[in-house]
Amino acid sequence: MKKSEIVVLAGGNGYIGGTAAFALQEAGFVPVIIDNFSTSKKGALKGFEILEAELTDFSKTKSVLKKVGPIAGIIHFAAKALVPESFKIPGLYYTNNLVSTVNLAEVSVDLGIPVFLHSSSCAVYGVPKEVPIPETASLQASSPYGDTKIMAEILLDRYHQMEKLKVLHLRYFNPAGAWPKYFWGEAHDPETHLIPNLILSAIKNEPVSLFGDGYSTPDGSCIRDFIHVVDLAEAHVKALQMLLAGKTMPPRLNIGRGEGSSVLQVIQTAEKVLGKKIQVRREPARAGDPPQLVADVTLMRKVLDWMPAKSLSNMIEDDWTWRSSTVK
Repeated sequence: MKKSEIVVLAGGNGYIGGTAAFALQEAGFVPVIIDNFSTSKKGALKGFEILEAELTDFSKTKSVLKKVGPIAGIIHFAAKALVPESFKIPGLYYTNNLVSTVNLAEVSVDLGIPVFLHSSSCAVYGVPKEVPIPETASLQASSPYGDTKIMAEILLDRYHQMEKLKVLHLRYFNPAGAWPKYFWGEAHDPETHLIPNLILSAIKNEPVSLFGDGYSTPDGSCIRDFIHVVDLAEAHVKALQMLLAGKTMPPRLNIGRGEGSSVLQVIQTAEKVLGKKIQVRREPARAGDPPQLVADVTLMRKVLDWMPAKSLSNMIEDDWTWRSSTVK
């Protein structure tokens, strides 16, 4: 890899995109952020060139990126990504997530950007027939959000097949944690994810919601594969380096730890790490929540020659370190 290659992070002002920006910078890249700030706070991410554009506006997106200079690759993080919300306003999800993807692909072709990394999701698997889930599992999304990720993969695959772009889909499982070194973590309003809400519960001494306790799992709560957001960012760096080096890559990779933890197990781990009891408020199961989502990471390990290094306890510790200094 040459030093100072420019990489555009679409939606890079958010939690995962910002973490990836720091990781890419450490690896010698020059991250440039393009965002509409619809789900992230303007000014929160510092130290990078940050451009504002609505990615569903093709002309504006192309005009802004045309001024950046030679771009080595795009990482497409930009998407609305809340499963419960996607049931309430599906049209917004289909429009935003798919139009932005088409526009970024077309802009990449027009500007000669060769590499396109797509932030996909384990939501494409819906309720899987086998766990751990291989990349070859059937796609059967159980939410409008999951639908958009399947559709985005299909349309980007066409660009790849037509040899217009080198495309790789990274199917995230459940990112968590923070990067205290850069004072960067997950900050959504409202917050819907488990580990941030556990930390907030501990800080504010308020109960955390447990959505559903009658699933077909050993303790009745959902099982998820949690991956530290810094590990996830490192996976992006490794994948991008390999694509830019011309390595042959599969079309998609699961990105997780290959280990499942139930919601109740995560709560118990948080109590041990934080040294305090967490109150639990049991609520009905949410639409679109599969009982189990755990990655088969065999292909990821082989292709990237890499495995995540950080544990569930590390995710909770790092989120606590960052969040306890930001929450009043």
